[in-house]
Amino acid sequence: MPGAALLGIDAQELISTAALAMRRGVKAAELRDAVCRHPTSTEAFNDVLATITRAD
Repeated sequence: MPGAALLGIDAQELISTAALAMRRGVKAAELRDAVCRHPTSTEAFNDVLATITRAD
């Protein structure tokens, strides 16, 4: 079963994004390439995912 764990400032914002992506079957590469609103911590999620997902 997939899961996610986050610790840090605004983790609640990021974990809800990760949970929604998992429920909807969104791939990490799709989430990485998504446009996020500004200013939020979620927009930094793209950079994190870019370091752990390969380019398709």
